[in-house]
Amino acid sequence: MSLKNPSLLPRYEALRVQLQNAIVEDANAGEVLQALRTLDNPPPVFFPGNRVAEAAPHVELAFAWHPESIPLSLYMYCNNEPVPGAMGIFSGGRLFVPIPAPLLKPRGAENEVVAFMRFMVGRWKYQLWMDVDGQRKRVDQGRDTTSGSADDDSFIRTVRFGGRTE
Repeated sequence: MSLKNPSLLPRYEALRVQLQNAIVEDANAGEVLQALRTLDNPPPVFFPGNRVAEAAPHVELAFAWHPESIPLSLYMYCNNEPVPGAMGIFSGGRLFVPIPAPLLKPRGAENEVVAFMRFMVGRWKYQLWMDVDGQRKRVDQGRDTTSGSADDDSFIRTVRFGGRTE
């Protein structure tokens, strides 16, 4: 008996391996992150659209790190307000954090997202991506330069977007 909807698990696993390789090789991982996001959020064709919700600006930050077993402590704020779902310890090597529309300033005003990050174990690499209304770009990347010391395992990253230039 054939399945009408074959499992996405093999495709997901293949994309996860590509993402891991892209981070290890310091290559551009954006297309792989987009493919993983598509698997997590099926295209809107399958669900009725909410035109009011679609009119609001969409902002999402994506974190990807390697090795994926390393826990990442994250506390994220948008315009000095905590971002729901972006407070705690995460593992798995990837995290997509949508910024709720009520936390964003009106179009034309500058928004600021601050991420407090700490890797719980050394020998990490990471990339931080931002998607604003479908325009995706890498905003930061880094690696553990002193794997024997915890001196560089904690840091703060600030991302500004909006304003008159965007």
